[in-house]
Amino acid sequence: MVLTNKEASFVIHATGQGELDVKITDPSGRPVDFKRQSRANGMEVRWTPRVNGPHQIRAVGPDGQTIPGYPATVNAYDPKQVRVLQKTQPARLAEPVHFEVDTYEAGSGQLSATAENMVTREIMDVDCNIKSPYVYDLVFTPITAGEYELQVCLNGELVPTRLRFTPVSEIETVIVSDSQLNDSLYNPPARRQPSKTKSQPKQQPPPPPPQSSNNGTGVVSDSVDSGGGPYQAHIVVTADLDRLNFDMPVADYGKQPDSPTSTLRSNKSIASLAPVVDVQVPQYVPIHHTIEFEISGIPTKAAFRVTVKNPHGQMEECENRRSGGQLFITFTPHLSGAHRFFVEVNNRFVSDTEKPPYCLAFDWTKITSKLKSPVGFLDEPVVVEVDASKCGGGLVECQVKLRKTFSYRGSVIAADSDSVAGNDNESVSGSVASRVRNYGSLVTTKPDDRYVISFNPDRAGVYELNITYDNFPIPDAPFVIPVVDFASIRLTGQGLRVAPIFSVAWYRIEVLNGPSKHLSMTVTNPLNLPVDCTLTKWNDGLLCEWTPDLVGMYYLQIYLGDRLLDRSSFDCHAYDISKVKVTEYDKVGIVGQRMRFEISAEGASGDGVSEICPFVLPLSDYKALKDKKASSMAESEAGVPLDYRTKSSNVVEYTFVPQDGQQHVIEVFFNEQSLQQCPIMVHVMSELDILNQLVPTSFPWVPCCVETRLRFGTRLDGYQLNVQPDRLAAVVRAPSRGILPNRVSNQRDSGEFHVHFTPLEAGPHHVEMSYGGQPIKGSPFTVNVYDPSRLKITYEDRVTITRPATVSVDLTEAGEAPLQLKVVPPSGSHLAVQEVPSGQSGVIRFDYVPAEIGIHELTLFFNGAEVEGCPLQQVARSPEMAVAHGEGLVEALLNQPTHFFVDPKGQRGDLFVQVDGPTTITSCHMEPMQNGQYRVSYTPGEVGHHSVQVRWNDEPVPGSPFQPIVIDLNSISCLSGGPQTPGTSQLPPLLVGRLHRIVFDVSRAGPGRLSAEVTGPSREPLNCSVHGDSLEFTPTTPGDHQVRVWFGDKPVPNTPFRGNAELEEQETDNTKVVLSGRGLKEARVKEEAAFLVDGSQAGRGRPAIRMTSAESSGGQVEVQCRSIGDDKYKCTYTPHKPGAYLLHINWVDRPLRGSPFTVQVLGQSEANRIVCSGEGLRQGVIGQEIKATIDTRRAGPGDLTARCHGPNKPAFCELFDHQDCAYTLSVRPQEPGKHVLVIEYNGEQVPGSPFSLRVSPRPTPAR
Repeated sequence: MVLTNKEASFVIHATGQGELDVKITDPSGRPVDFKRQSRANGMEVRWTPRVNGPHQIRAVGPDGQTIPGYPATVNAYDPKQVRVLQKTQPARLAEPVHFEVDTYEAGSGQLSATAENMVTREIMDVDCNIKSPYVYDLVFTPITAGEYELQVCLNGELVPTRLRFTPVSEIETVIVSDSQLNDSLYNPPARRQPSKTKSQPKQQPPPPPPQSSNNGTGVVSDSVDSGGGPYQAHIVVTADLDRLNFDMPVADYGKQPDSPTSTLRSNKSIASLAPVVDVQVPQYVPIHHTIEFEISGIPTKAAFRVTVKNPHGQMEECENRRSGGQLFITFTPHLSGAHRFFVEVNNRFVSDTEKPPYCLAFDWTKITSKLKSPVGFLDEPVVVEVDASKCGGGLVECQVKLRKTFSYRGSVIAADSDSVAGNDNESVSGSVASRVRNYGSLVTTKPDDRYVISFNPDRAGVYELNITYDNFPIPDAPFVIPVVDFASIRLTGQGLRVAPIFSVAWYRIEVLNGPSKHLSMTVTNPLNLPVDCTLTKWNDGLLCEWTPDLVGMYYLQIYLGDRLLDRSSFDCHAYDISKVKVTEYDKVGIVGQRMRFEISAEGASGDGVSEICPFVLPLSDYKALKDKKASSMAESEAGVPLDYRTKSSNVVEYTFVPQDGQQHVIEVFFNEQSLQQCPIMVHVMSELDILNQLVPTSFPWVPCCVETRLRFGTRLDGYQLNVQPDRLAAVVRAPSRGILPNRVSNQRDSGEFHVHFTPLEAGPHHVEMSYGGQPIKGSPFTVNVYDPSRLKITYEDRVTITRPATVSVDLTEAGEAPLQLKVVPPSGSHLAVQEVPSGQSGVIRFDYVPAEIGIHELTLFFNGAEVEGCPLQQVARSPEMAVAHGEGLVEALLNQPTHFFVDPKGQRGDLFVQVDGPTTITSCHMEPMQNGQYRVSYTPGEVGHHSVQVRWNDEPVPGSPFQPIVIDLNSISCLSGGPQTPGTSQLPPLLVGRLHRIVFDVSRAGPGRLSAEVTGPSREPLNCSVHGDSLEFTPTTPGDHQVRVWFGDKPVPNTPFRGNAELEEQETDNTKVVLSGRGLKEARVKEEAAFLVDGSQAGRGRPAIRMTSAESSGGQVEVQCRSIGDDKYKCTYTPHKPGAYLLHINWVDRPLRGSPFTVQVLGQSEANRIVCSGEGLRQGVIGQEIKATIDTRRAGPGDLTARCHGPNKPAFCELFDHQDCAYTLSVRPQEPGKHVLVIEYNGEQVPGSPFSLRVSPRPTPAR
């Protein structure tokens, strides 16, 4: 529970890394803004609800799994919206006062109330009874006079509305109960109060002290206070032998009563004055709820005991308390069933032991209920079954309310079997009758309480049925029941009668102001199998979609809840429109002559209703229609009348007579759906149209001096035109304007007409055609005549391979016809030939590239026929390739001329040379030589890689572009170890046995590498190492030494260097030898260990080292010693067995201090026994720490390392040692993307390494 418009917070406890996905929605489903803050054990969420009602909180972890305990529901309430109304006017003292509290607008929760006497400041509880889910009846009975204030709390929060009232009281009677008389008889006189008073509070002086006396003869007098009010009742009791006399003068202080003395006589004998106990036990009590009830009639000083017998027959004690002269008993039942109460006074049972007072304890949480149908129907009973057989006896109440319109209430008590509380079919204006039938007995040892609750709704709407069991709402209550009127259900859509297969049929089921969520539909196919249907919400109803896949009848039923709607079952016939076809039709017709077409519907529909509806319209009228539906065509007056006859059960023939010479459209509808092959166009022609259709079927290229036939077709779309041969005429004109003789023939088998003539010259001929003296459309027609003998072919006898060869053909005198060239090389394959523009009118040029050496055959085809004299022959030979060579193409020196040569191999052509430096183009000079070659020279002006392009006839020579390297030897200088005077070659003095190093500056020399050679006095070579820009060597004998140095295979200026080596004389001091390295103390089996011996301060000498096992049976370990210069040595060894070893180190045959050294050799580490676990090995989030656990307990001692690298940046890794061979790896990535995590133990990767770690970007905060 949270307050509306007040900030609330909650904490989500979640383990692991990653951002939690939290969503809060209000009762209407809209999102609610919130703030989040990370905590050590999860995340804290702060939010402020703005509307009353249940809010949904959903929480999902980074892995997409829902966090346990979520989704959760939190109710928001606002005590300020609680409405309080006093129903009892006016309030009277000692009488119940009723208040009505409405919490509908404030939200749900627990309601409590208290009443405070503003005079005595006494606070008393107020009973809260539930009238409906949001309406409460508060009942309070004021006892003492004074002004009262009613305070109401919702969920412990005080409601601002506070009602004050003053109960009215008048003196009517003062009643003294028998218990007070018994108290006077059995106990000494004392001050008592009457059991019930009704009085009018007034401001009076305080009453005098009470007086009482007992004369010992059975006469008792006493003053009884009226309960704190200003009135006093004085009672005088005298006991005769068998009667009691009551003298009760009633006096009002400050006033005289009308009758100073009132005498009443009792009809009770003294023997019958044993206490008469009145036990007011509630009839129905919920278990685990403490009840308190009053027992009257027990004397104040008498000893008493109240016990209760539970349903199991066990006796339990009850607690009691006295308050203001009243005795209250407190009891809490824990079992369902009847609890019987027994009262003892002075060890005597004063209550009926055979039929003692009892209460029925019930467990309302065990009540089960079942709503017969989630939807109700108008004028039909809505039924709810309630089973209370397992909860004990109780009071059943029901309330029916038509939401936002009327409020209904029915209250019944569970009765015996077959009894009914209320009248069946009761109909009262403004209420809904409800009834409860009980099957079983109310008060039995084994109650069998089952109920049927029903009501008849008289109007459509949403009803709310609230059922309580002794003022406790039963589980699942209240029931919200929509009630529907059948008249408000409407069904529309496509497919109510017929539907095409493989197409979606849809219906809209609309319930006006009704519950669409309870609607459902079933569809069965012709095989009586269910068909899947999709239901989606649509306005006040549902959109139902389904797809038939079989031809035949489908059965559809619509349900609202579990009720089949009346008139909702219907048949739908599915059909296959693809089976309906126009099988035959006349494609061409003549105006006034009958045309026909046939329609076949074989297999299109089953037993369903089918309808074929054809239309024939002129094309102009068809285009004028706004829509092409069957209804529009039926209304159109332009349709051509149709006649039909049935040829079979599924084939119909239609005929019509067109009256207009234009295209007509055949449109066929099947169940108001157009066929796929429609519309169909048919030609309807007049005689003039026939003339326009007489066109030649081809315009061939015909050879000269050969008889030619031109064919004219007379069929249109397969239909033979009615043409009269004697009305056709032809005139053929030659290019020289002469008219050639011709004749026209009729081919009866094909229906074509042929025009025969013989051309005598090449060129275009014109054929003029007429029908009935009128020219045919397209006349005159042009026929191209060609003469192959007048072709002129030009080509070269010899060509060069890999170079284009050209063949030109002049058609000026030969006429026009398709020309084709075919080239066959020596291998017999075909070469690709390309026709290119020649730039001359009437000349065609062909190009091809020979790839083989030898004879190529050229064959020319003119209009598909081989030209006389072909094939022609061309000889292809190999060309001589130009080459370039010379030092200038390989390397050059800065600012020094260099050159190279180009040999064209006797070819004619042009030479192109370009030298490109790193930043500029270097000019070059080309000079022809007498031997036909070219000498090219250039002077580079910058160091680095150059590019030299050499082309002959725009073709690069082999190897072009060349990549010469330009270096600057003059920029090389010695930084150390070289000649002390620049420009000289004398080295400083050398020492035998001491490493000498020479360092050069080659930063400005360009690309290249240093190389060197050192020779001793006897010209024997010495070991010389070159490392980048330095070289080093160690003289072994005294005398002259020479050092030769090259840079890029070019000798460095002033080399070779010369130097004299001498013996170094100095004393040795082995105490100045420095030892360092891990190999002096420990090593690992089969792993190389190393240490350093630094004797640079000890004088000339070499170390002597041996390593032996500390055990007598152990062997030796070989130690390698390598000089690293300046009397420093690196020593390495690899042990093969674990154990202790002794390392002996001597310098100039004398042991060093601490020698021999003890070395502990450990066994091999087993990196494969390392166990890595944790989410940090697989995924993480940018900017957040990613953790993993590494366990090395089974791997033995060793070194653990970890490193991680992302796409561009390394990730920070830190290992935390727990001092128990367990480590925590923390990785902090700097960028998102795939990371590679490598974990090694003693240089070996652990299982699973390298790990692929995917790092996600930081999530965007929710807005």
